[in-house]
Amino acid sequence: QLGSASEIDAARAMQAARAGLEWAAFQVLRNPAPPSAAPACFATTSFAPAGLSSFTVTVNCTRTDATDGATALAFYRLVANACNAPSSGACPASGTPAATYAERQLTWTVVR
Repeated sequence: QLGSASEIDAARAMQAARAGLEWAAFQVLRNPAPPSAAPACFATTSFAPAGLSSFTVTVNCTRTDATDGATALAFYRLVANACNAPSSGACPASGTPAATYAERQLTWTVVR
């Protein structure tokens, strides 16, 4: 039973991390300004995705500017870490996790 529950929690952690990346991409891509005026990264944010309230996802962002000829580009590295036992409201958990702990980290790079 623990094995089956672990598989389900692993899938939920994956979906929670994916939801975090979708949220983060929306935050940095929704502004129609040109790349040279692209928004700065958001502060590290933690939340419980809708439908996956037993999980917390912590998302952070790093921005790097570059050019391609005369075109200014802004690269955003988005990292989402989802877990079912956050430490101080953020993932990943610190310390020794319980046998039922599930965690998943996903990374995207988006450009505008």
